Amino acid sequence: MRAICTVLNTSGGNNLDFPKTDDTAVAAAQHTEATAMTDDGGVDATFAKMTLGAFAYDTEWVQISMEIMQDSAIDIEQFIGELLGERLARRVNTELTIGDGTGDPLGIVAASSLGKTAASQTAFTADEIIDLLHSVDPAYRASPKARWQFNDTTLASIRKLKDGNDQYIWSMGDIRVGEPCACLAFRIDQPGTRVNAATGTKPIVFGDLGKYYVRRVGAPVIGVRREYYWPNIGLADRSS
Repeated sequence: MRAICTVLNTSGGNNLDFPKTDDTAVAAAQHTEATAMTDDGGVDATFAKMTLGAFAYDTEWVQISMEIMQDSAIDIEQFIGELLGERLARRVNTELTIGDGTGDPLGIVAASSLGKTAASQTAFTADEIIDLLHSVDPAYRASPKARWQFNDTTLASIRKLKDGNDQYIWSMGDIRVGEPCACLAFRIDQPGTRVNAATGTKPIVFGDLGKYYVRRVGAPVIGVRREYYWPNIGLADRSS
């Protein structure tokens, strides 16, 4: 998630109040020469406030034997550090995807508005996917960060859907030239933690993912305990 969303870096963890607005229904007007611009407040932006909190995550301590440290052909501390970073990334990715905002971040699923309700409780059609795409404002669809998000089970279902010309709506892409897989010409982002299609769920999200804001406090910290776990060595990673 953090690779595609907008990240705000802060040094402290105090609550950060942030404005939000939906301005998609408002456009500028044509101006007539030598006339005063309208100033009646009718097109003022309406703001609401959201609060970006700070949440800490850790990997717990991982112990490594002195023998592994001595015999390994690679830098085992660096290797474990990368492994712990991946563990943190998995947890944070889950929170930013399906968090409900109660004691954890408000994930993009809960934060997104309803675009299309499928007729079936457990499946969807190609036409419903198209309706969902066009429920998003064209300006946001034109963003380079306009993406689909769904899990692998949903992707498998989408890959089988065809349009009225019996053509699959999913396209393979070409990794040789850096062309990613796409659905209806828009890139696919798979966080891997999204829910399957069921009553009351949002198995698919589409939109400009750059409009989803994530706050990061400081930088991840890797702790090393050498004497505490002797003769083993303990490593842990913490981030917020």
